[in-house]
Amino acid sequence: MTGSMSRRLIVKGLVAGLVLLPAMLGQPALSHADEGGDWQSWTTDGAVTSGVIGRIWSVEKQVFIDPSALVENLNDVRFVLVGETHDNPAHHRLQAFLTGAIAPDRPATVVMEMLTEDQAPAIAKFMALSGKSAERFGKAVSWEKSGWPDYAIYEPIIAAALKRGADIRAGLPGKSETRAIGKDGLTALTEDQQKGLRLSAGLPEDLSADLNDEIISSHCDLLPDAMVPNMMAVQRYRDAYLADALRQTPADGPAILIAGGGHVRKDRGVPYYLEPSDGAAVTVSLLEIDPERSEADVLADAREDKTADYIWFTPKIDREDPCETLRKRFSEQKKDG
Repeated sequence: MTGSMSRRLIVKGLVAGLVLLPAMLGQPALSHADEGGDWQSWTTDGAVTSGVIGRIWSVEKQVFIDPSALVENLNDVRFVLVGETHDNPAHHRLQAFLTGAIAPDRPATVVMEMLTEDQAPAIAKFMALSGKSAERFGKAVSWEKSGWPDYAIYEPIIAAALKRGADIRAGLPGKSETRAIGKDGLTALTEDQQKGLRLSAGLPEDLSADLNDEIISSHCDLLPDAMVPNMMAVQRYRDAYLADALRQTPADGPAILIAGGGHVRKDRGVPYYLEPSDGAAVTVSLLEIDPERSEADVLADAREDKTADYIWFTPKIDREDPCETLRKRFSEQKKDG
């Protein structure tokens, strides 16, 4: 991707919740989900006839493919990683479509970044119920207290998972563990824990430098320099933990990861912590496109993309300037401190 586009996507994606708390941005109106057409119809071949929005780009083949071809390509994949922008309802509708469509005759597990090990007992209790419903799930895990965007926009994913009889699992560790990493870096983990999560070795220099730049850019150059290393450690810890959560799923069915776009990137996200022996991992990036960008510019970036296997282009929703939101937050923190 070009530098300017990459920066815009980083700020939008990470501020929405990849590193900071996911509730930092205001909730968009649910009507945004339907801007640009009926999203459910986009899962039908032939629904999109022009432009890039609504279409799926195969990075390997350098061509557009239909949703049915995407599903067919994913049917035998062990790990399917679907990257989102957290506050975009259309992304969750497409994730719901993939959750229900991939290998429907095989047992599936849906692993969600939005759920932590703190909620694991509530999830297990819910999954043991005979009368499960997507609406009840949100209440069962106290979603409204989690800091993530409104449960209503995530509910289609849960509904699709329950309809096919999939297991639903937490993807992230408990909040206390994450806070410890934020305070002390990866040294908060024992050597055995680091080894088990494949965190013993650092990232290669180029990927580490890229992550460093991304952390700084995504926080609008507002972070004190001293905070950056541990913020990088938190991101790596979450990526590694999500990878381990995928490894713990049954091998006889697909494991579908629902997570932010930064977590699923192929170069240094979750796939970095998966070995070929774990099983094949494929990334589907749901990517917002500014309507003012030309199709030629969008495709030029897509052709050079090294972070995804497939890119599903979607409309960009209206939201506050994330940098302004961060400035207000840091200003309030300074006053309180």
